[in-house]
Amino acid sequence: MTRVDLDAEMAGDAGGDGVHWTLAAPNDLNVNLVRLEPGHAIDEHVNDAVDVVVIGTGGHGVVTVDGVDHSLGPHVVVDIPKGSARRIRAGDEGLWHLTVHRRKGGVVIEPGPPGRAPSARSRRA
Repeated sequence: MTRVDLDAEMAGDAGGDGVHWTLAAPNDLNVNLVRLEPGHAIDEHVNDAVDVVVIGTGGHGVVTVDGVDHSLGPHVVVDIPKGSARRIRAGDEGLWHLTVHRRKGGVVIEPGPPGRAPSARSRRA
């Protein structure tokens, strides 16, 4: 069991973009507290592996999913289905948010057929 005070995590943080807290493994869930400085963004990308929930915890910003903008602020939840293109950008005061998804497996290197190179595939948790 893990308990974390997100307000304390955000208040005690020195700033900067990136993950500022993460739920320790082993756990079936991957939970990250992410900070984006004012005007900064996570560029558009597609995640084909897992559905992701983004929960606003501080500041404001916009989550763009498949070209549609969704306002994100404290207590707002955006569900992003796997395979969707997404981008997250912070507003003028920056943005704190949680990302929650099923923990992805690591990469597994499998031997190839005789005379062929090994191949990599994602392992699902």
